[in-house]
Amino acid sequence: MGREAIFMNEYQIIELLIAYWPLVYLEIYRLLPLSSMLFNTRPQQQDDEIDSIAKILEKKLPDGSTLVDYIVMGLVNKHKTLSRLKIVDFHRCSSSIQMTKEIFRLPLLWMTPERRSSIQKRIYIEKSKLDKYIDGFNYVYQYYDKSIAHDTNFEPIKIIHDCQIINEDTLVGLEIQQLTPFRFHYHKLWINNCFRQILSPNISYDINLVLSLTNADNITHLHLSDPNMETTENELTLLVRSLSNLRNLRVLCLQRVLNLYPNR
Repeated sequence: MGREAIFMNEYQIIELLIAYWPLVYLEIYRLLPLSSMLFNTRPQQQDDEIDSIAKILEKKLPDGSTLVDYIVMGLVNKHKTLSRLKIVDFHRCSSSIQMTKEIFRLPLLWMTPERRSSIQKRIYIEKSKLDKYIDGFNYVYQYYDKSIAHDTNFEPIKIIHDCQIINEDTLVGLEIQQLTPFRFHYHKLWINNCFRQILSPNISYDINLVLSLTNADNITHLHLSDPNMETTENELTLLVRSLSNLRNLRVLCLQRVLNLYPNR
């Protein structure tokens, strides 16, 4: 039923299907009508497949909404007694910036607008930036808020999706997840210099701030990009200490990380 609904752009059915999902495990990939929308012309490579899936998930309807929006709405409106859902797996789906932002907004979207404005004390983000972000969030989601059963307690849901620390969305989602039913689980982590830019001035740049918000043993891939990192003893020590906490790390990419010649 889900594939037919997506093929016909009847995304409201997807929202209801997810909200009342009768099984413990939901793999988003298997909801998609791949055979009819992707592979009817030629065999595709894995990267082509992921790009095509991203187009399905992020395709805008005339009202500006996307399939991801309806998936998210189904999750925040999960029926606490009729749904058995505990794991949502976005494996093989897109890890695009837009997808990441939408998924990591789940905890904040689940909260009432009033509660969103009272989370400042828990967040590492600079206060004025956080206030601006929350105000913007409430404005953008004011229409959706009318259709959400905010603060409804149900069993925690594990969200499996790669994590990119690209702006306030992902950091806020990680920091407040314990206040909500959503728990993010990821193996691949990207951190760029936006992380430094949104931190409070009194907070030292330390990727352990991110690692402390998840189970670091799950992380197998780390991509760190920050050309503003200085070769000071403090930042280098913090970096090495953070890497030493990743006991199961298999792939490490340090892209433009150390500014060896800051005066050039």
